[in-house]
Amino acid sequence: MENKGFTLAEMLAVIIILAIFGVIGIVSVESIIKKGTEKAYQAQISEIKTAAENLVKIDGEPTWCSNESNCFVSLRYLAFKKYIKLNDSREYINPRTDKPFSLETGSLIKKYGENYIVEAYESLDELEAKNPGLLNKVKKQAVAAAAMIYKEKELCTNVCNLKTSDLISNGLLSENFYNEVDITIDYNNKVNIG
Repeated sequence: MENKGFTLAEMLAVIIILAIFGVIGIVSVESIIKKGTEKAYQAQISEIKTAAENLVKIDGEPTWCSNESNCFVSLRYLAFKKYIKLNDSREYINPRTDKPFSLETGSLIKKYGENYIVEAYESLDELEAKNPGLLNKVKKQAVAAAAMIYKEKELCTNVCNLKTSDLISNGLLSENFYNEVDITIDYNNKVNIG
């Protein structure tokens, strides 16, 4: 009588072949997900750059940037001016980490005469790494952007005298972003940070 069942060796061979196909499938799916995440991240960085370019083209150079060769514009300011749309939780999610970008990060606009080059950054640490020595200036410009939002929301009129804590309490600056400093906005919307 002929036995029509599988031998143990045949069954092991089938299991090994299926395991190899499973590993190949998992690696392929992971690769596809990683490429998709990177593509989404690059699209967001491009959106930040385009938003900063449009801000300068449409609204003109921000007042805190006059006579500066490098002008920093925060995500918070770009969102306030409606050049970037935040989600319902008022966040801009980083596809690489699934966590929100800090609204104090954003774009550095480098001016060369009449021309601009715009760079977007995931974090202020990344900006400092690529542009050593600019971090303190960028932080001041982020505070200036928050102060302009404060004035444009008409939380003060004419000349504004405020402190960093005023910006923090109104949700316009991260709580641990700055030490307390005095800020003045004059009639011409020039921001002075003391």
